Amino acid sequence: MNTRRITVELLALLLIFIVCVQLGFYELFSNYREYDDEGLFMLSNKLYLDGYIPYSEITWIFGPLQLAAVKFVHGWCEIPISNSSVRFLTLAHWLLLACVGYWLVRRFTGSWLWSASAFVLIFLYPRSLVNEPGHPQVLVAILALLIPLIGCWYDARGGRLPWVVLGAVAAAIINVKINAGAFCVAAVLVVLLSPSRLKAKFYPLCAIVVVASMLLPVLLMYPLISIENCLYFAIIVSFSTASFALVVSFKSQAGELLNHNVVALVTGFTAVSLFALGFAAAEGASPLDILLSLMRLSNSQVEFFHFFRDYSLAQVFVAGLSLVMALVAVTVRNSTIVGCILWFSRGIFLVGVIYALVIDGPANSQALIAYATPWCWVAAFKTSNDAVPLGRMLLVAIAVWMPLLAYPIPGTQLYFGGLFVLTASIVCAADASAVLNARFNGSSIFLREKLLPVSLVVAVTTLLLSSHGTAKKQYANYQPLRLAGTEFIKIEPGRAKLYRELVQSLNGADVVLTNSRFNSLYFWTGAHVPSPGFLSQYPLRHATPEQQQWGKAGVLNASRPMLVIKKSGLVESDPDGTNWIELHFEISEEIGPYTVMKKRLTVSDSTQRLRY
Repeated sequence: MNTRRITVELLALLLIFIVCVQLGFYELFSNYREYDDEGLFMLSNKLYLDGYIPYSEITWIFGPLQLAAVKFVHGWCEIPISNSSVRFLTLAHWLLLACVGYWLVRRFTGSWLWSASAFVLIFLYPRSLVNEPGHPQVLVAILALLIPLIGCWYDARGGRLPWVVLGAVAAAIINVKINAGAFCVAAVLVVLLSPSRLKAKFYPLCAIVVVASMLLPVLLMYPLISIENCLYFAIIVSFSTASFALVVSFKSQAGELLNHNVVALVTGFTAVSLFALGFAAAEGASPLDILLSLMRLSNSQVEFFHFFRDYSLAQVFVAGLSLVMALVAVTVRNSTIVGCILWFSRGIFLVGVIYALVIDGPANSQALIAYATPWCWVAAFKTSNDAVPLGRMLLVAIAVWMPLLAYPIPGTQLYFGGLFVLTASIVCAADASAVLNARFNGSSIFLREKLLPVSLVVAVTTLLLSSHGTAKKQYANYQPLRLAGTEFIKIEPGRAKLYRELVQSLNGADVVLTNSRFNSLYFWTGAHVPSPGFLSQYPLRHATPEQQQWGKAGVLNASRPMLVIKKSGLVESDPDGTNWIELHFEISEEIGPYTVMKKRLTVSDSTQRLRY
């Protein structure tokens, strides 16, 4: 054992970790988004801990296992619910995600250089999570990365225990975020239901797996398939999942494993699911309440709030070419041809990833999905002749299925969908480097084994330090928010002043109603929500009639109610709601884009109108 080498590695990793901690702090604590998803999560958690029943008395947009997580963290551990505390919790999850990614890549490559690069890239890529602190999507990503790690565990040691844990992790994901869990379960099933030997009698099963993998993404998006970019996105993901299904059907070593381990797999899945449902039942939520609530949420997203990135026919063509290459790679017997196809596919895959990473702004995540995901299947091959072990198959399976998270809202979800593609690309690059090493035996050890990973470490470290410097400067130039529960949070001086004035104008209000999901106001002012059942993740105009009625009743029955109306087209989109507001409330103050209103002493037909 080389003690000096190990010491150098540990020191380098420690320095990287410290820089990531600081960067994460600066990014999280210099950011607040007006769509205020964090306020929604905080308020849902608070109302739940106050004793209201999730899914029926209050809106709960996640699975039942998240209830147990909230109860443990904020109930039993007594961590307060505030804008600052959720940021610290998100930072801890963010760092853990990068650590799991490091561990996974280390298992595949055996190299700390590739693994250190993975740590940095996996930390940097989903930085949009700072827009939604408190969202369990980071926890879901951690659990999803554990799936291929469990596969590596089985590849190394065998036994039934990895299958129990695999089932438990899959159940945990689906009981925290149902759509992510469904995609993970689909990915695992594609691997485990594939045939293990290439014989004629397995061809029908192979066809079923491939066709199902191609159709499921399209069926999922069918309600919005008439939207051009939705159609293109569906086709790109369908070609990606079908390409992988071809590879797994012909190359997997896992095909007969399910027969011997199905009991262990189902045991783990059932145990966690029963725990989650049992915990929810103990909190007053029945399985029917959970099902109906999540169905309403899904339908409302499709109806009210969806959008798609711009995809093109050229990207669809690239995805189709990938499907053709995958078909040739698994059916042609000539090893030379297969080797050429794999190198061609690796090249396109890695170039697509690099191209996506150098693009600035939201377009980079869209490019990663469009150009790299269809070629992700090539990461399943370490060499052209290898039968692919379970861990590697599960990594690629998760990578091609999780981009579906971007439906129907490709915001932060798009980055988390692409995160697994990025992880697979690092493993693929390490494989390519290993093959090249073997072909250049005559060169120096550095050129043969270290040049590519060292170059990558230098590049990602430079990117990390640059991002750290920018974030640190931004945090220094921003102004403290100085509101309840916002310790260490600094934002643009103009916005900080605006929010402080807004909170001051609501001094003394016992109930506050806002039309723009501004849920953090309840924590900053100490005011109450009009009704627990009114809580919605959408603007007021998208609330159900029943929710609107609850909100109106809660406001009118309050002693000192006040409204915060953002000038965002309420008159045109919801004339009935505007008329009700003008009938019962009068303008108290105009603060930036917000109109603060107080309750009239008597109902009036005043001609005072909201100005937009």
